[in-house]
Amino acid sequence: MATRRIDADREIESGERPPPADPDGLALTESPVDLPDPPQPLPAPLRWTTEAIAAAALVLALFNATAIRSWSYQLDSNDVTARVVTAAEGWYALTDLAGLNRPVVATHAGWQSVKDLRFGQAAEQPPPPP
Repeated sequence: MATRRIDADREIESGERPPPADPDGLALTESPVDLPDPPQPLPAPLRWTTEAIAAAALVLALFNATAIRSWSYQLDSNDVTARVVTAAEGWYALTDLAGLNRPVVATHAGWQSVKDLRFGQAAEQPPPPP
């Protein structure tokens, strides 16, 4: 066993690690779990990643129309962003008809009620003009 210095006062004994079984495979990664290489290469990893990102984007577009609408309101005013705002409002109305905005509205209402309990109704009111 070899001795390794941790700091000025402490040393620990450590055994030499054997070389990786497959120097070109998963053994070189610093994973806490040593996994063997798959028997066959994984099929189309880029396609799998693209599908996962597309599914996440679809879920966000369907259930987070409130954020899309709020984002569009924050854009600088010009002809292009006016069309973006119109499209975002249309998308919000369409998802609202389907009832997809209800989870966001319910979550926001719950958060607002907890905020009102803690800070009172004054937290919702804007400050008086100077």
